[in-house]
Amino acid sequence: MTDNISNTHRLPDHDPLLLQATTEPEESQEHRLPHPPQEIADPRQWGRYTRVAFAQISPLYESFAQQLEEDHEMEALVALVDPDQPILVTFFTAVNVLLYGEPGDPLAAFYPSFTSSPCPVGEAYPYFRDFCLRHQKAFQQMLPTMRLQTNEPTRCSNLVPAFESVFRLGHRRPLAMIEIGCSAGLNLRWDQYRYYYLDGDDPQDEQPRVLASFGNPLSPALIRCTLAGDMRPPLPYGITMPPVAQRVGIDLAPLDIEKEEDQRLLRACIWPEEMARHQLLRATISMARKEHPLSIIKGDACEMLPTVLEALPPGVTPCIYHSYALEQGPVQVRDQILALIEEASATRDLYRVSLEINAAQWQSPRLELFAYHSGKLARYTHLADCSVHGEHMRWLTTF
Repeated sequence: MTDNISNTHRLPDHDPLLLQATTEPEESQEHRLPHPPQEIADPRQWGRYTRVAFAQISPLYESFAQQLEEDHEMEALVALVDPDQPILVTFFTAVNVLLYGEPGDPLAAFYPSFTSSPCPVGEAYPYFRDFCLRHQKAFQQMLPTMRLQTNEPTRCSNLVPAFESVFRLGHRRPLAMIEIGCSAGLNLRWDQYRYYYLDGDDPQDEQPRVLASFGNPLSPALIRCTLAGDMRPPLPYGITMPPVAQRVGIDLAPLDIEKEEDQRLLRACIWPEEMARHQLLRATISMARKEHPLSIIKGDACEMLPTVLEALPPGVTPCIYHSYALEQGPVQVRDQILALIEEASATRDLYRVSLEINAAQWQSPRLELFAYHSGKLARYTHLADCSVHGEHMRWLTTF
């Protein structure tokens, strides 16, 4: 859990309703946005999907999202977010970034990530609104270019069975891992964590049965995933993981875990109620800082990926993967990357693992495996349906 600012349940002393009745400073008025009714562009239909996710995971975000719909002045702020990004999640993340810089602000009293005794969710919106309107200038600078940089290690529990599948398809040769949109690179270290897969078919079971466990027994990063349905994914055994010969990450704006501001952004991407995610993030960052630095390339994958693939040594199985990355950018960029992969497979077999959500077409995130051979897609498998942060998975195929 992040640093607490309060251990007692009390409403903030700062009352935004009283503030609204006072005269604003001239500087604040200068940066006020016009606020006629404004339709927020959402070509990827993130709004529908994220509202369902908020209802399942975050009462605070759900409350904010509902009240934003009737608040035209606030909608003008939200409309600054790049429409290719998950709009409300990105906006709430920007709020978190600023709030981490002002942990004494009254709004923090409603966040479980700031206090062990948060104030009632139903009373939070006036404080949220006041905080946002006081920081309009900062949002004007941040939001148009902000990219959601979630680096969620729990998603590795979804990815590992896919990597095991690639390892088997590649005749058990060492894997060359290439992550597109790697953020801070925490998921490039997937084989250094400890995993527990639990029986998720009985939602009333408070202590579900452990179906499988493997990975580094000394790792402080413990990753749990519940499995639904009758099918079981292919998993490593004991402490043995598929061997990794090479790890390369590509990102337009990679984060550096040695920088406090980048760690703050990683924390800001975590939804307020998900304290286990904060704990896991701290553990994986601590581990990563003790290991050798990764090879992370700052740049456009459309430009960098061909060079990375050409430099791979013989005798390895190239595994390109991405999670919540290609569907959070321009469609033409995604299509160009996929075309590059097909073209590169003319000279060697390639595998691509995709963990993405197409909000306009799918009900939940999908784990998919693509095999490329002789310059074209040779095999496609929809492996699993997953939860947004990786803690649940329904495996769908035999392998």
